[in-house]
Amino acid sequence: TGIPILLEKPIGTVNDPLDEWVEISQSATSKIYVGYVLRFDPCYKIVKEIIDSNRLGNLVYCYFHSGSWLPSWRAKDYRESVSAKNYLGGGVIAELSHELDLAINLFGQVNMNWANTMKSGFLDIDVEDLMSLEGSTDLVKKLSIHLDFCTAESRRFLLVRGDKDELIWDINKGKISLTDSNKESVIYEKVVDKNKRLRNQLESIILNKSKNNISPCNLSEGLLVLRLMKQIKDFSVK
Repeated sequence: TGIPILLEKPIGTVNDPLDEWVEISQSATSKIYVGYVLRFDPCYKIVKEIIDSNRLGNLVYCYFHSGSWLPSWRAKDYRESVSAKNYLGGGVIAELSHELDLAINLFGQVNMNWANTMKSGFLDIDVEDLMSLEGSTDLVKKLSIHLDFCTAESRRFLLVRGDKDELIWDINKGKISLTDSNKESVIYEKVVDKNKRLRNQLESIILNKSKNNISPCNLSEGLLVLRLMKQIKDFSVK
């Protein structure tokens, strides 16, 4: 019918056959998007513009960190949630794949050097609750990502270091800081409105136009995230 489709992220699990998703992406008559809503955070546009403008200089290092405590996520027993069950596609890689989408979208396709996943033992679940990887892209020499939902204090941020400046995006606080010659300047700070992110995403899809030059994650881009998820899983079980 040509009605746009918005899928919850990720588009599938690490056990899904990729060829089926490739076929769908090539044959679909409706536009299909994936709900990587952090693209519609007000800070994302600023961060992307700073990186694309070469304001930081040559990019040496970037680090994504997302750590939180799964039992506090929802008003239900965490052990009964989709996040905690392997057969439902749970686990930290899928649940926090927002960071994987951001890494690809901001810095390009990830060439992975190392990855590891584990069950910390702090939670009564049958899936991994901690993941780390290191790699590189054509844009940045070293890329690191740490994801977990087994630590009590929630922290979520992106740090980018270039040979000129350093950028920190505190995602939880909606704060962007730049550091030059050890002098830190806060260039944006506003309490994060999670519902605003969702509204921005839906408006972009329904009105069929980019929101502040930011486009929703399309199916092909969602497929890149799923490929990276599979690579992480395959690498960590070697």
